[in-house]
Amino acid sequence: RQIPVDVVEMKEAVTAFSWEPGGSKFAIIHGESPRISASFYNMEEKGKVTLLKTFEKKQVNSIFWSPTGQFCILAGLRNMNGVLEFYDTADVVCM
Repeated sequence: RQIPVDVVEMKEAVTAFSWEPGGSKFAIIHGESPRISASFYNMEEKGKVTLLKTFEKKQVNSIFWSPTGQFCILAGLRNMNGVLEFYDTADVVCM
């Protein structure tokens, strides 16, 4: 079979993972408090995965994408005081 395979190795514990709806990006929340990081990746057509950007020292534990993709909310729910951070993944910036 000609199914492309790539591996993203994480040296830290992964607490959340989410694909962009109908898109090629995904987000991962990894690490232990107080050093939690959020990383955004893009999967190209040939299956190659590239890191777009990592945001460090975040108080988040959940990922929510807009229904059409591109925009993402990283949220600190339950024991993280309800922090909401909005991201535009086209430019990979916090809005």
